[in-house]
Amino acid sequence: MVGYSKRTPIDLFILEPPVSPIGLTLTTSMTTSNSLSWSWSPISCGNRYGVISYRYQVRRTDGSLFTVGETTLLSATIGGLSPATTYFFTVAAYTATDDTGPYSTQASGVTAGKLRCYVTVL
Repeated sequence: MVGYSKRTPIDLFILEPPVSPIGLTLTTSMTTSNSLSWSWSPISCGNRYGVISYRYQVRRTDGSLFTVGETTLLSATIGGLSPATTYFFTVAAYTATDDTGPYSTQASGVTAGKLRCYVTVL
């Protein structure tokens, strides 16, 4: 037949950034004077969009960035913290197509211990 073309169906995949992780909690059994452990729930199957890891941010009370990191687990332990200090943690899902979803709501934690105060007597 002249002018006839065969059409072949193709699958079209639209990769969207994943949703933010939920259920972010401080794992209090792992709280020490210089570290905090955090855990979160996995993203539901229909909203994963190829998640391969999680990126996190830890901030100080003044909002300044303490550290960032990446893990394939559903938890992270952050070390090198100051004793008796509050820190804020957020986490986002990361995909193989270099998309990072929105960061979770912030959760806070306080390291154990006491700050040492020195008094100079004049």
